[in-house]
Amino acid sequence: MENQVRPAEGDLRKLQLLEFDILKRIKEICDANDITYFLSGGTLLGAVRHGGFIPWDDDVDVAMPRPDYEHFLRIARQEFKYPYEVLTIDTDENYIFPFAKIIDKRAKVRTTSRKNEQIWNVWVDVFPLDSMPKNKIHFTIRKYHILYRRMMFLFSCFDDMVSVNKKNRPFIEKAMIKLGSTIHPDRFLNTTNEIRKFNRCLRRYRFSRGYYIINLMGIYKFRSLMERPIYGKKTEIPFEGVNFRVPEQYELYLEKIYGDYMALPPEEQRNHHEIELITED
Repeated sequence: MENQVRPAEGDLRKLQLLEFDILKRIKEICDANDITYFLSGGTLLGAVRHGGFIPWDDDVDVAMPRPDYEHFLRIARQEFKYPYEVLTIDTDENYIFPFAKIIDKRAKVRTTSRKNEQIWNVWVDVFPLDSMPKNKIHFTIRKYHILYRRMMFLFSCFDDMVSVNKKNRPFIEKAMIKLGSTIHPDRFLNTTNEIRKFNRCLRRYRFSRGYYIINLMGIYKFRSLMERPIYGKKTEIPFEGVNFRVPEQYELYLEKIYGDYMALPPEEQRNHHEIELITED
């Protein structure tokens, strides 16, 4: 069969299994506290197309409606014990992401996809899902306010956050990267302040009011805009032999983001995160 490719091996598989342990703990906490969560992005794609991790993938994405996300963070800080830890701007003054990460302190990875080489603990990303109005005028105003706040956040930590090696960017993104590389805006922007402004912007529109649901912190931006019924009622599918919650219309979700999601990408596009497992206790 076309999509039957060999699973990951060696350090990549070891990394995947460390992340899978975190994912299972997230599921346990959410199930025990009636918190809605979804496999998201490439993790959902892996569940549908491969029954688990995409064989060349090296991260895990989970998304939660904004109210559930904030409830989860309040509980998770108490529930996750060593070797795990919850990271947000409220737990670490040097944190540079606008969403949460659950890390495993026993293992680290090196990434070279940013301008500055970085070493991080193994992690799972936990994204908030926010909402957008149906009215076109309100939608457009909110969209460009969000994009402005997102751009200012990225400028505030340009060398650490922006992937300089990513190909096939739109012209406007290339122009912004060129501008950032020239003026170095991170010299005069405070990342923590910009993250707080970004999140205030997203919270301003109450989640329950929105016609659309979107992950505005992931790499897909407005490609991840979904009508609310796509997330629908509780639905689970297997990922690495364990059932996890997914959008009810997960085929439509994947089609909107990836197009022909069952087709395998060319081999040269199969490990774009450039992450390497470097230590493990």
